[in-house]
Amino acid sequence: MQNQEKENRMAHSRPIKFRAWDKEAGLWVGAGYWLLSDAGIQWSETKEFTTDIILMQYTGLKDKNGKDIYEGDIVDGMARKYFIKNSGRGMYEFWETETEQGYHWGIWNVHNQLEIIGNIYENPSLLTSEDKQ
Repeated sequence: MQNQEKENRMAHSRPIKFRAWDKEAGLWVGAGYWLLSDAGIQWSETKEFTTDIILMQYTGLKDKNGKDIYEGDIVDGMARKYFIKNSGRGMYEFWETETEQGYHWGIWNVHNQLEIIGNIYENPSLLTSEDKQ
């Protein structure tokens, strides 16, 4: 029980990390800093504002293999495949599709049973209708 409490505390004081996906180019964008504004997102390398970049935040949790779990990751290990989404209420939840809300329970209790198998941008086919039956 003590390890679970420690993990919960660490998740609330997690490092703030992001990764970025370029929708237009269909690839991950390298390291740098980001400026967010009404005009979009400006990356330090290009100095241009764009709306083609999707930022995904680190959840503060790791999967059963020790891999960082980010928003948009597709995970397996709970009898179905889900992707991780920020609920907007201070927690990360399992979702089945972008529009279908799926299950509203947090991942902090089960993250060490999950395995990241892809993400919704590179591997959208992992969330097929077969998985939701």
